[in-house]
Amino acid sequence: MQKRYWKKNKRQKFTDDFIKSLQPPSVKLETINDTKSNILVRNYRSGGKVFWAYYWFKNQTIYSWLGKWHENEFKVHDARVKAREIQSTYIDQGKDPRIEKAKQKIENYRNQLLEMKKMMFKQVIEKFIEAEMPRVEGVGRMTCKSAKCMSYLLIGKKRTAKLKFFDDNKGNGNVKRKDENLRTWKEFWSINAKEKTGECVYDSLLGATYLEDIKTHKIKKYVWKFPTLSVRKDRKNGISTVITYGINEDLFGEDPPINPAFNVHIPRSEKDITIRRNKTFGADTLKQVWAQCEELKDKYPFQTQVIKLLSISSLRKEEALKLTWNDINYTDQVIEIKKGNSKIRINQDIDITPTILKVLNELKELRDKHPWSHFLPWLFPSIKVRNKNLKNGSRPYFSKKYPHSSRLKDVKNCWNTIREKVGLGKATVNIFKKTHHNIAKELVPDPYALIEITRHTNTEVLDKKYLNQNIIKRKENALKVDLEYKKILLN
Repeated sequence: MQKRYWKKNKRQKFTDDFIKSLQPPSVKLETINDTKSNILVRNYRSGGKVFWAYYWFKNQTIYSWLGKWHENEFKVHDARVKAREIQSTYIDQGKDPRIEKAKQKIENYRNQLLEMKKMMFKQVIEKFIEAEMPRVEGVGRMTCKSAKCMSYLLIGKKRTAKLKFFDDNKGNGNVKRKDENLRTWKEFWSINAKEKTGECVYDSLLGATYLEDIKTHKIKKYVWKFPTLSVRKDRKNGISTVITYGINEDLFGEDPPINPAFNVHIPRSEKDITIRRNKTFGADTLKQVWAQCEELKDKYPFQTQVIKLLSISSLRKEEALKLTWNDINYTDQVIEIKKGNSKIRINQDIDITPTILKVLNELKELRDKHPWSHFLPWLFPSIKVRNKNLKNGSRPYFSKKYPHSSRLKDVKNCWNTIREKVGLGKATVNIFKKTHHNIAKELVPDPYALIEITRHTNTEVLDKKYLNQNIIKRKENALKVDLEYKKILLN
């Protein structure tokens, strides 16, 4: 005999006390009809008590869901009232309430889509920043440096100043509110609505434009009000990124347009890119820089070591500042650069040479001199941690949630002092990398070996951005070629 999962219908006059007193049945559910009206209650073994109404409609009995019984929100009287409303609104009018409710659901969805189309561009910018500014091509998020620069263009300096940007161990940028423990993103945008900057996209006419009205000519009108080509290009790229994000998130509807920013053409500027004019430091300058680092190591203990390391390796500044002691592989004698910290997003390493080893040994001595730095993983911890966050006068606070808050972010204070004393003008620490590559070119002429030691993927970038031409050698080679023409034409 087949097992029954419900009980046969009972009949009972419904009261709230009766419904409240119902105990869960031994089977899946039991159905009880009301003797006073056309409603019933389904009493489930799981504990739920749900009201339904039943009607005779077109030669068949149909059921309509009314709601779940709740002592304070939905009682027997509410169920009876709702059943009478369905009778007068649908049944008496010859309409099936099930079909009409399905139609209403579809209509609500359609209205929702229409409301989405009325979303302003500034609201898409808000969602983009709330999502921590993801990459629209590929996976992950922008680096904190890229995210911060784009944030200035999109929402202005005042709002950006109230956000904090940092990279995690995978190289993805994180965007958090400084007041995240006090209020929500919605409150953030509401409170900072008056922090207007006329130049940012958020406060412009373009920001107040509905998504369906975002067209190429409006983007072009906004972009071309800026004087320089580089600023125009940055603004256009920022707008294009947000629009692509909106398209990917279906904010432009089911049939989104092609990104209108793609058709905004920004011409390239004509620059003097003569390769032999790349600036590098000479031997005397490097000696003076190291001498100044020795003089300033008490004032800037870890910044001076960063500058020393940059001056003798192919490391970029951001790569060096994110190094930890776990990245120093003494077994293989290499410094490992995780893909999250590398500019080209691949795992790389550089060899620990005797000069680099000297700098690392000096760093160990600094750690012994500043015991608080032993509690931090960074090669170059921030001195501010020592000054502000010491626990019991000896151990600094290390945040697992925001680990990068305890490392150096820049070396500008130390570098500005060295630059002024040595007389380097407006030279940046990036010139160290160019100097390293040019020295390597003279000593390692093989292009494949040069790629390995400089950590570039090809020689094109090296030739264009880093390497200088040897003018004397070039002239000698030109004379050799000319001798051949003399033999051909003058003999």
